[in-house]
Amino acid sequence: AWPRALNDYKHRKEAIAVLRKMLQDEPTFLDARKELATYLSWDEQWLEAAKEYDKILESEPDNPKILLEKARMYNYAGKWNQAIPIYEGLVRKDPNNIAVLKDLALLYSWTQQWEKAEHIFETLIGKRPGDAEIYEELANAYFFDQKTDEARRVYTQIAQSNPDIARRLNSRFSNVGFMMAPTLAYSFLYYAEIDRTGPDVRLSESLFNTLEYSHPIK
Repeated sequence: AWPRALNDYKHRKEAIAVLRKMLQDEPTFLDARKELATYLSWDEQWLEAAKEYDKILESEPDNPKILLEKARMYNYAGKWNQAIPIYEGLVRKDPNNIAVLKDLALLYSWTQQWEKAEHIFETLIGKRPGDAEIYEELANAYFFDQKTDEARRVYTQIAQSNPDIARRLNSRFSNVGFMMAPTLAYSFLYYAEIDRTGPDVRLSESLFNTLEYSHPIK
């Protein structure tokens, strides 16, 4: 019997070895191959997992779940240009899949395809108007695309509508690094360096204090 008892994260190495041996004896055993791909993913062997999903797709070429997992493996491995076409294909088949749209928009951002990212985030706001995370990502895209007026508008909406998010973003200020989006404080301090007397100076300073805004995002 196939070893489902090994379905435990700490035993992933043993599970991978057993499943590989099983597939040597029975290479068409799709359930075993799917589990192998899962364990390889847990073991952060993302490109190896992608290879297994490729083999599964030979039998299930239109399986959206497998296509999504393959795209995510490329995403996690930093192979964004290989992940993007798969996500784009999934969006064409299901343009209302929020999770896939968000992943694709982030990939566009990470590959500096700002207008494509902005378009999807704007679309997502129409579908999920109360999701402040989408507003944050849209503002980040505007910011890096040097659309400062648009970024300022959306950052201000976030700060005014949700002080908890503003505090969370501000708490990451000292940890801004590669691939991490700018925080509210970082962005407004950037603007403040341009105009030390402007309103952004006061807003950036206010992020270090308790915010008491209560206006909803509009």
